[in-house]
Amino acid sequence: MREKEIQWLRDHQDQVERLQGKWIAVEGDILIAEGDTFNAVYETAKENGVEIPFLFLVPPKEDVVFVGF
Repeated sequence: MREKEIQWLRDHQDQVERLQGKWIAVEGDILIAEGDTFNAVYETAKENGVEIPFLFLVPPKEDVVFVGF
């Protein structure tokens, strides 16, 4: 399992929040690549020697509209 990568996501929430809407590749405890498309991030990770990249789409922060009474 990719426990180190998942732990990196937990430990770096501030950095992850700044990457909303982006794809990221994490290898162990290192952010390898970030970008707008899966393919671009995948290719960058492969070019950096990562055999099976752990890719994650950081969800965009949703605009919440409050309608009060």
